[in-house]
Amino acid sequence: ILGFIGCALGLLIAALSLQRARRKRTELALAEKELRLREAQAIARLGSFHWDVSGEGVVWSDELYRIYGLDPGEPSITYKTYLEHVHPEDREQVGRAVEQGLATWQPFEHEYRIVRPTGETRWVFAHTQPIFDVDRVLIAMQGVCQDITDRKLAEEALRDSEVRARRALVEQMLAGV
Repeated sequence: ILGFIGCALGLLIAALSLQRARRKRTELALAEKELRLREAQAIARLGSFHWDVSGEGVVWSDELYRIYGLDPGEPSITYKTYLEHVHPEDREQVGRAVEQGLATWQPFEHEYRIVRPTGETRWVFAHTQPIFDVDRVLIAMQGVCQDITDRKLAEEALRDSEVRARRALVEQMLAGV
């Protein structure tokens, strides 16, 4: 009987060792995937968020903190503190978009300005998706937010260039007349 117990303990130890090794490989693979996701978000200047609508807690990715000019180690964000970072002229529009998304349970997209703690204004594009439990009860809103400031500045420069070109054309036409 002692031999049987010894054999059983040996098998148990071997099984636990295999399970530990499998778990370690899974943890390493998960850590690598998480690193790749963070790298991709940084390259795309795209942060993600998850807002538990039953509470105030909002979880932001590190990249979203950087987009907003905040340190990822800062205290957690709430819906209220998030709105404080939205440009004052855009807060009402952002609030309406969120309220409509909560009321209709439909995904929504919008562009708005944010103000970083340094006072710098940036443009962001947000896409938000509702999350439901198995009973179709809304439990969260999650999505992505991308820094589109460079695109907005390029669009503005293009508009200014077009206006200057039109003025120059009109002036040439008037000079010809």
